Amino acid sequence: MKSMKEKMKSHPYLFLAAVFALLFLAGNELAAVTDTAESNYALTAREMVLSGDWMSPRIYGHYWYDKPIFFYWELALSFAAFGFNEFAARLPSAV
Repeated sequence: MKSMKEKMKSHPYLFLAAVFALLFLAGNELAAVTDTAESNYALTAREMVLSGDWMSPRIYGHYWYDKPIFFYWELALSFAAFGFNEFAARLPSAV
């Protein structure tokens, strides 16, 4: 079995990409969600997850078709995987 050093030598670009991705995403959750647009998208995706209705995006009980549905699905999947937090709200945009 190869050691970690041997793996890094055989795939240096993959190792660098992983390090840069970690550094890029490391502080993603540190700042609170304060932008109104960002919070509206996050609330819409949160309501999708909680209601189970993945076809009709809503915010505060009203239909909200401000963005294409795929963006809301990305946010909702992120919330389902990581919980309702700032990191999950920003992950789809960061990726």
